[in-house]
Amino acid sequence: MFMRVVGLYEAGHNAKAIAGKLGLGRRRVDRWIRLEELRGAPNYGGEVLYAGLLPRVPVTPLGGGCTHAGRLFEEIKRLGYSGSYSHLAGLLSPWRRIMLLLGWRKARYHGAFTPSNGIRHLRSTSASLHRRKPWPFSWTAAVAQHFLMSAAARTLSLVDLCDLSEDAAHKMLCAMRWPDTDGAPICPNCNCAAVYTYRCRRVFKCKACHRQFSATSGTSLAYRKLPVRTLLMALSLFVNAAKGISSLQLSRYLGLHAKTAFVLLHKLRYALTSNAATTQLSGVVEIDGGWFGGHVRPENHRVARIDRRRRQHQSGKRRCVVVMRQRGGSTLTAVVKHEAEAVPIIRRRVARGSTVHADEARAWDELHASFDMKRINHREAYSKDGACTNQAESYISRLRRAEIGQHHHIAGPYLGQYAGEMAWREDMRRTDTGTQFNACGRVALGHPPSRAWAGYWQRHRRRQELRHAA
Repeated sequence: MFMRVVGLYEAGHNAKAIAGKLGLGRRRVDRWIRLEELRGAPNYGGEVLYAGLLPRVPVTPLGGGCTHAGRLFEEIKRLGYSGSYSHLAGLLSPWRRIMLLLGWRKARYHGAFTPSNGIRHLRSTSASLHRRKPWPFSWTAAVAQHFLMSAAARTLSLVDLCDLSEDAAHKMLCAMRWPDTDGAPICPNCNCAAVYTYRCRRVFKCKACHRQFSATSGTSLAYRKLPVRTLLMALSLFVNAAKGISSLQLSRYLGLHAKTAFVLLHKLRYALTSNAATTQLSGVVEIDGGWFGGHVRPENHRVARIDRRRRQHQSGKRRCVVVMRQRGGSTLTAVVKHEAEAVPIIRRRVARGSTVHADEARAWDELHASFDMKRINHREAYSKDGACTNQAESYISRLRRAEIGQHHHIAGPYLGQYAGEMAWREDMRRTDTGTQFNACGRVALGHPPSRAWAGYWQRHRRRQELRHAA
């Protein structure tokens, strides 16, 4: 209806004729055409108001972001507007009624329209409208915004944790450790809820077994020496990194030793991958493999260089990460030496009757006897006849970007934990930061101490390679 009013007004009809023809009220039509008439009012700074107001008003089709009328009035006044505040308020009121009438929450403007180039844009579009008055915007449906760019994805930031005191950080840690009791401590030894609270230290004592414990006792974060707020900040940096964070970078952010950051990050990865051993996939599952590690450095002189693709010239440290990703479900990984070694793992981890999508690699030919297979030849297409492995390829791409852009080198004994971390990030990619923070914290506080990472630098260094955890 609004566009019909504008069209009739541009055709030369007055407000009374438009109201009678469309059956609308005279006042409503007057408000709708007021913006067109404003451009011909030089005493109010019409062109300045027209060019400077629209990009800033949230209820207009240009969808700005100014929500305070006083600030908007001061801004366009600096641009040269000489009218009154009441005149500006009267101009804004019909736009709100337009949005309510049309029932659209947002509109998209075709082209860049800012106070600096607004007048120039009006003059440039006037010649292409066949002697009609320029109308530099059009109403369209709301444009979808990516979740990661929306405000709903940013529910917790590092700034929020920096403002916490040590007592507030300790209460947040207790709430993640004991969510069923709203942070009230429970003895990890006898599960007794009656405890004493020390005032001088952040330690509790059970009234039943008389044992002292803290918020991290009996968890993967036990035996810590870091302040609680620093621990929460490290957890926030870990979950907010889309492709992971290296131990050196974390140590620079928080002023920690590189060894401390290395062990802390691996404790989090170990806790995140602990539930993968009992997860069963079903439905539609995509599988794929990617090769990591085993880089052979080329020689300086070209005549001494070798073909590093040949098996006799490889280092033997190169490993294959096989991903099994359920559509709309979880992501599982396995580290093997060759893709064929992952076939029995896939048979155990994927339920019978599932549909498995894979590429044309010969290693997946044996899966035809166990599953309904759909194969895709990537030389012809990435998706064809319903066969597609794009979600599995997305995981491989994330892990490869983490290796190249963050860690630069992943040793073979730890490749499984890095692969499990990227699987967790893929599953939580459409979750807000606050939910990821709580989920990672609860998993870390709900997992018992790791035998591999407790006292890592003293005696428990991992030297053997864990090929897979299936």
